[in-house]
Amino acid sequence: MPQIEAGTRARIAKFLPKALARAIASYQLFSEQKPKQDSANFKKHQEACKVAIAHIELLVKLAKRTALSETASDNKPSEKEIFALMETAQDEIEGYKTMMEI
Repeated sequence: MPQIEAGTRARIAKFLPKALARAIASYQLFSEQKPKQDSANFKKHQEACKVAIAHIELLVKLAKRTALSETASDNKPSEKEIFALMETAQDEIEGYKTMMEI
């Protein structure tokens, strides 16, 4: 797998935490909405949740791939904060998968 150049990695490191936090928060808000009880709306709601989960999974994979080891500064989250977001995302993904098995 080719390495991501340092400049690209730095831009991703700056962008990713906010994107991941926003995706998780959006998913949580949307997934808690109650769809109308007809099957078409239920299906649309479930499909939208699946798309959101896939988006979060891709962001987590990107974070792992870029090996975000940037040091914390005033504007940059620490590696610990990034990995906490990734853990939250993985918990959301597992929760969704468990819910879909019911």
